[in-house]
Amino acid sequence: MIVIFSALFIEAAELIRILKLKKESEPSAFARYSNSDKNILLIISGVGPVNAAAAVGDCLGRLSGEELSHVQLLNYGSAAGEGMAVSSIYRIVRIVDDITQRTYYPDLIIRSEYPDAVLYSSPKIFKDKEVQHSPSLINKSDSHQDMSGGSDQEQMPCRSLPVLHDMEAAAIYEAASHYIGPDRLHFIKVVSDMGDPAVSRDTLAAVMTESSARTAAFVDVLCRYEEIKGRAAYYGEGRNLEITAKLSGLLKCSVTMDRQLRQLVRYYFLSTQDAGDKLDKLLEEGYFDAKDRREGKKILDDLRKRILA
Repeated sequence: MIVIFSALFIEAAELIRILKLKKESEPSAFARYSNSDKNILLIISGVGPVNAAAAVGDCLGRLSGEELSHVQLLNYGSAAGEGMAVSSIYRIVRIVDDITQRTYYPDLIIRSEYPDAVLYSSPKIFKDKEVQHSPSLINKSDSHQDMSGGSDQEQMPCRSLPVLHDMEAAAIYEAASHYIGPDRLHFIKVVSDMGDPAVSRDTLAAVMTESSARTAAFVDVLCRYEEIKGRAAYYGEGRNLEITAKLSGLLKCSVTMDRQLRQLVRYYFLSTQDAGDKLDKLLEEGYFDAKDRREGKKILDDLRKRILA
């Protein structure tokens, strides 16, 4: 099931139309829209982190463990941008809670056409006169937060990324992490303004309408990914786990690297028929033989490029 959370109906209205979703009649604290196959559900949470977290808990808390294992969660909505063009669409690769300064990293296993961005999430509306986040802050090493709230220090590759601001994403990530892993959390944000709290309803509607077709295409990718998982008898077990354990040792993986490797190999097995044979060949060639963790990280990055190419 694909579960989509948007703060406002106006943000999701065109997406609801494209996906042919209908409002559910059952009583609920939050408006729910689903399709006839019941494999896409869109929820209007309301504005702010409290509403967002409550909506996630209300939705995911209703599902069984088996149902949760098939959930892909998408947070789709507007955001203020620092110097980006209005209507630009970004996939969020890092979320910073502007209050606690905790940093969250969705696992980007599923490919996307969107450029990457960093998202600062705060209960306050961002205004363009406030201090902007400098590239040095964006690119510094952050703590990778796992689902249990622990951290594992990893040096992130240094690169400048666009900066966006919203009010719900950090709360959605943290609430959802009690139910599902970061490999199934996706955040797509559309730049609606540069920090203007008085952005008009018509402007917001126009911006979100423009992005809805591309977002619907990404939802379709998520649906097809879940279908592939459902057909794969070896998902989460068998040969891929054996190979992952072997690779983790050779690459001198940390906890975070091991988690990334596990999701990457799982995706490879699901998307490539002879994945095991190809990895075995690389093993025989000594491709994964790392002398230390630093070299192991370089090999893991190269493997990711090979698999996702």
